[in-house]
Amino acid sequence: MVDFNDKITYCRDKLLNFIQDWESTKGLDIIIDIYDEIRYSGMKKDNIRQKYLKILYNIKRSKNWHTILEKEDWTKLELFLNEFLEIQYDGKNYYIGKNCFSNLSLDELYQILLEAKYIKEKEINSIDNMEVL
Repeated sequence: MVDFNDKITYCRDKLLNFIQDWESTKGLDIIIDIYDEIRYSGMKKDNIRQKYLKILYNIKRSKNWHTILEKEDWTKLELFLNEFLEIQYDGKNYYIGKNCFSNLSLDELYQILLEAKYIKEKEINSIDNMEVL
């Protein structure tokens, strides 16, 4: 059986590899903020998962995010939901199709998103600071 920390680290590293060329974390911010709102709404855990994945599914299908995000950020978020997580709907349930992430709890996914965002922001800030020098 895979150790919890190994699974989290493996998935986080896959995410960091995917976002390596991102110049901002705005897409991750949105996904994290949505989960924060839903998980404290008082819903049952099973309902929270479906509600969250339904929202992510609807985001990936939406064409109106250009009003909130710059084109590059929207394109990256769309790729993240479509190709990285592979958010899908089978007519009954919403789910994550990507093997590494499909068996994670939402709390584990949340932890990975937070860690990746933190690491990516440090990287972006260090690049910005180097450009100032």
